[in-house]
Parts: sequence; structure tokens; C-alpha cells
Amino acid sequence: MEQNKTGKPALPAGRYFKYAIGEIILVVIGILIALSINNWNESRTQNVVKQELIASLIEDFEYNKDALKVSRNYADSLFTNMNTFQELIQSGTPLVSVDSLRQLAHSHFRGAIYDPNLTAYEEAKSTGNFSLLNNKTLSELFTVFIRNFENYEDLNDEGRYSYFNGSSWELRKTINLSLISADQSTIDSPLTQTLSYQDYKTMVSTSLAKAALQNSSTLYSNIIRVYGNMDNATTKILELLYEMKEE
Repeated sequence: MEQNKTGKPALPAGRYFKYAIGEIILVVIGILIALSINNWNESRTQNVVKQELIASLIEDFEYNKDALKVSRNYADSLFTNMNTFQELIQSGTPLVSVDSLRQLAHSHFRGAIYDPNLTAYEEAKSTGNFSLLNNKTLSELFTVFIRNFENYEDLNDEGRYSYFNGSSWELRKTINLSLISADQSTIDSPLTQTLSYQDYKTMVSTSLAKAALQNSSTLYSNIIRVYGNMDNATTKILELLYEMKEE
């Protein structure tokens, strides 16, 4: 006190440096812990989003598979009717009534129906969450499904064009289509003219009629092929999604 030295004694330079290093280490450790917790939370959140996406995709593609089965069976039945019609016409003998032929011919002028649910897939692509699946095979299968669905839509557009602008339209301009085809609800309606088997065969053997009927048959053959591709892709997509769900 006589020398006016009342403060704390100064720390040696070496000890001060050690304290500074210790504090820096504590700060770094704190930052690393905070980053680790943040990464864990982010990973946990992403995993929740991923599992929700997987569940939504499974729900959508289970629906798509069931809807595809119905559409494929319908297309198969129409295509079978078309082939039966051609066999009966080519047989040269009246094996069935003209009304039965008209019912079979009606399959050539029916539209295909398939409308898959792609809500979860499209939302995941638009938000970027699709990358959470991180599965190249799954991505390729989705691409196969989408590409074939687009092909199906193109084929359907082709069928509509044929009916309203193409070969079916040209045929309809020359003859009342109800003479050639009729569904069950209208088959009992009286025709404006009586058709014998030979009259009917002559009518469906014209160039326009043969073109319209053949185009429809070819169209459905392609639609059935595309349905098969979509069905195979859907089955494999669901297998992978269920595996990922269990991980």
C-alpha cells in the first residue's frame, strides 16, 4: 500500500495465453455442438419429409395400379372384340347375326380411359423433395412410367383425331355409323334399312371402313402395349418404395 499497488497482480504471459487458448477451444466446441445439433435436427426433419413422401407415393401408385388393371382389362376386352369381329367377317359365312356383328364393331369406336394420380410425384419434383429419395433406379422407373403415360395420351389424341378428323370421320361422312356399330343400349333400335349379312359385309369391306377399323385395332394394340409398360414400372416402383419405407 505504501507503494500504491492495490490492484491484482498481473498474470504471467504464458498463463494468459493458456487461458485465451482455453476460451477459444470452448467457443469452438460450442459451435461444433450447435452445428451438430442443427445438422441432426435438419436430418431428422428431412427424414420425416422423406417418409411422408414415400407414404404418399405408395398411396398414389397403389391407386394407379388398381386403376390401370381396370383400364387394361377394358382395353383387352375391346381388342378381343375387334379380333373376333375381323375373324367373323373374314370367315365368309354368317356365323352370327348382323346385330351381334354391330355390337362387336362398336368396340372399334370406344375411347380408352386411364387417369393416374401423380399428385405426390409432381409436388415432390416441383419442391425439390424428390431428391430426398436418392435412388437412381427409382428415378429411372418414374421416368419410364411418365414417358409411357405420355405415349398413352398421344395415342388417345390420335384416336380422337381419327374419329373427328381422320379415317373414322371420313367413313362417317359416307355412311351412318350406327349401321356398322351399335352398343347394347341402342342395338334394339330399329334400323332405317334392313341389312343382310352380305349387305353388312360389303359395307364394312369398303376401303374407308377397312381403314377406320384397322386404325382402331392398331391403336388399341399400341395402347395395350403401353399399359403393360406402365404396369411393369408401377410394380417395380412400389417394390422399391416399400423397401425404402422399411429402412
